[in-house]
Amino acid sequence: MALKISLVQTLDKKYAVDQALSTLRVYAKLPVKNVPVSQMLELAEEVRRDGQRLPLVCFRTPTGPEVILGEMYMRVLKMASLDKCTIVYIEDIPVEMLQLIILAYIDEKFMSLAEQIVLMHYLSNEKKVPHAQLALRFRLSRTVVTNRIRLFALPYEVMSGLVNEEVTEGHVRSLLGLKKDDLIINAFEIIKKDELSVRETEELVRRLQGRSKRLKQTVNKLSSEFEQMTSILETELDTKVYIQPLIRGGRLIVSFKSKEDLKRILRKLGLE
Repeated sequence: MALKISLVQTLDKKYAVDQALSTLRVYAKLPVKNVPVSQMLELAEEVRRDGQRLPLVCFRTPTGPEVILGEMYMRVLKMASLDKCTIVYIEDIPVEMLQLIILAYIDEKFMSLAEQIVLMHYLSNEKKVPHAQLALRFRLSRTVVTNRIRLFALPYEVMSGLVNEEVTEGHVRSLLGLKKDDLIINAFEIIKKDELSVRETEELVRRLQGRSKRLKQTVNKLSSEFEQMTSILETELDTKVYIQPLIRGGRLIVSFKSKEDLKRILRKLGLE
């Protein structure tokens, strides 16, 4: 069996931070990648035997570290019953060091497609790394890098479907043409339900773009009516209400401040 090098042990100590695992949160754009439990248990046993080998890469936020690379590995560390782990803050480490960590995650197959997208977007926009250099760092073509950076705009639900192979990159690239999150999510659900091909998805997007323009015109005509309905509901329920028109129907969003406030609203509606 090949010897696996521990980046945690060789990491420059001025960048390594010991952090309680319980204090870590996952960056909001990163969905969970479904991994067989048997595989996770095997990896956890390896961690118990050899310790943590890869540092978790995090954003620094006012509420604590947010993991942007190592979401799956973090779960493994928790399954291995570790209390603390080693993290690095992406804002602090040199790009060359980050490249070594990225390559290690790629080689160990611990990096999800969503993590690639987030990292490429950060390095391109914040560190101003050219796409050609990113292609070398991620062992991809420049075209793939450019296309994946665009996918950063996907809603969480669609990103999760991409990471867990419910749809392909070709599908979701087409969906970006819809611009609005609610349209993209609606189209994503249709793709899954009807098992559309990429070409069929492109046709769906063209149809939805035309219907979206008609919907906007309809909403503009009905805006005063929606405002009146919203006002009636807010007065009756004594809370903030939102009406969101969609291609088919729409959403009625009723806000509440607490569990008790929700019960009060339900009583008003005769549902409790």
